[in-house]
Amino acid sequence: MIIGTKVEFEHLADCILRDYLGSEYDSYKPFDVQAFAKDYLKLLISYHEFNPEENIEGMRIGNQIILDQRLSDSTRVGERNFTIAHECGHDLINWQDPNYVPEQVLNYRIRSQHKELKTENDFKEWQANVVASCLLLRPHLVGWALFTFAQKDKLTIYGDYIMYKKDRFALKNMAHYLGVSQECLRYRLDRLGLLDHKPYSEYDPIMNLCLHWEVNEDE
Repeated sequence: MIIGTKVEFEHLADCILRDYLGSEYDSYKPFDVQAFAKDYLKLLISYHEFNPEENIEGMRIGNQIILDQRLSDSTRVGERNFTIAHECGHDLINWQDPNYVPEQVLNYRIRSQHKELKTENDFKEWQANVVASCLLLRPHLVGWALFTFAQKDKLTIYGDYIMYKKDRFALKNMAHYLGVSQECLRYRLDRLGLLDHKPYSEYDPIMNLCLHWEVNEDE
């Protein structure tokens, strides 16, 4: 297993993006992760109807990324893009291993609420998630989208998941434009220091212009 810090994996993703995008790196266009997978990593993308009870969102066999057929739905763009980026993330990390043989790769991405990092596989999945979020959401692109859709430099969150309606609406529109889930965007905003965390005690329940934020990846 490749060992590295979150900062190191973020740097890896940024270097790859600069190499792939060239002068387009500084543009404000959402990242086309499907084109990246096909053109840069030479991966094929297809769909398969997995058993819903197995919670498989995608898998990687050799040079193929096989997505759950349900991710082809137009309402699941964010989930689809993240799954592709996740599999690309495995590739970019594995490139650091001199013994890496792409044709022998077999990965599964399983939808899970499991957040603890206990096993080697847990860490590998975490690493791929870090790289995936960086591929999809370049810092300047996120900052531009925040200013464009929210007209502010940070979104405010009270406690763990409560936002006022204006910020919640901005988050939803940003995620839609960027082609990611709201959960993925929230994580990246937080990582970039663009979320203003305030205690729940400062939240005013009388102002009913708020929404509870319990975001699923398929939003």
